[in-house]
Amino acid sequence: MVLSENNIELIPFKDIDPNAIRNLYLKWVNDIEVIKTIASPELYLPKDNHFIERSFERFTSPHAVGFFIRYKDSFIGTSKIDKIDNHHSSAEIGIMIGEQEYWGKGIATMVFRLLTNYCFEVLELHRVWGGCISINPGMKSVFLKLGFTQEACLKEAININPPNDQTKKFADSLLFSKLKK
Repeated sequence: MVLSENNIELIPFKDIDPNAIRNLYLKWVNDIEVIKTIASPELYLPKDNHFIERSFERFTSPHAVGFFIRYKDSFIGTSKIDKIDNHHSSAEIGIMIGEQEYWGKGIATMVFRLLTNYCFEVLELHRVWGGCISINPGMKSVFLKLGFTQEACLKEAININPPNDQTKKFADSLLFSKLKK
């Protein structure tokens, strides 16, 4: 099922041939400017074709749905519904806009609105949650704009330097949630 709003389409990983988008996806996940605001240690590991295969396996599993973001006929990033827990009626959402010229254009807000609505209306979940790093105030703004509540601030929980950088620079991890009304 493709989710869409205005010029945004979220196309499930399961509907995309990994070979067709492999190089673009690898470009995004190997770009330090793109991944530095995403609190995922796996993104700091070397990424190759095996990483792509694992991503496609993960985001087509029963507990996760990955989407490629298409804006005006160009793929510009990915988004996810992850850790889908039917017992607790909860899931995590996330986004990575890999094409930097689309940062700050309101796309993350539209994508998160689509993901949140899908979680509440289609998956019939009670709670949607997500997080961001404090050095990414734009994502904090997206959560608040969509009616999410900040639940926690984990002080200096994220080392924002790549593993090969010996300096230690930390940022707070911010957690947000929204309940179905």
